[in-house]
Amino acid sequence: MSEKSAGVADAKSPEPVLVIACGALAREINYLKKSNGWEHLHMRCIDAKLHNTPERIPYELREEICRHRRDYAKIFVAYADCGT
Repeated sequence: MSEKSAGVADAKSPEPVLVIACGALAREINYLKKSNGWEHLHMRCIDAKLHNTPERIPYELREEICRHRRDYAKIFVAYADCGT
């Protein structure tokens, strides 16, 4: 039985998703990606040093979103209690 006749070739790969995250969360997000097989998830991290200048976080996020908005239909932001 070929892969196509078994329906394997017909399965759609998920669309790429971008997660823009605080660099302090990179290890945890990579763990989730690997343990769940989320190969479609791409991550860009903003420097964790922005914890020292939290007023710059929105600007840096906006810049990163604008830089990648043409390449991804879905962009998520992963921040926790950064800047408080």
